[in-house]
Amino acid sequence: MSYSLAVANRTMHMRIVVLVPILLLCLEPAAFAATTTPTCTRELAAAETSLLKTLVHLDSIAKGHQDEKCAVYHKHVEIVTKAREVFVRCMTSPERETDIDQLDGSLRDTYGVIARSCGDQ
Repeated sequence: MSYSLAVANRTMHMRIVVLVPILLLCLEPAAFAATTTPTCTRELAAAETSLLKTLVHLDSIAKGHQDEKCAVYHKHVEIVTKAREVFVRCMTSPERETDIDQLDGSLRDTYGVIARSCGDQ
């Protein structure tokens, strides 16, 4: 891997790691109160837990092997996509659109990292 690609990968990894905590700020207890059903409240709590876990996992592979990173990036996309679906269905707070836009940004960034770093993996 070239030096410039390595720097770009590291930069994108850091951007993803920085964006996820910002996303989690959206999931304050007030956000749970702004749901339509108890089921949505539970699903939002589960989404928050999953986003926290993916953040920890992303951070833990920063110096890992590229194959491992790619697997984690793909898993991150899966988790953020599921969280986004919950947000769309369950959030009713005024911050809903902003939160969904942040998740979309995280997905775009992660897809970019995958395209540059992972090839067909």
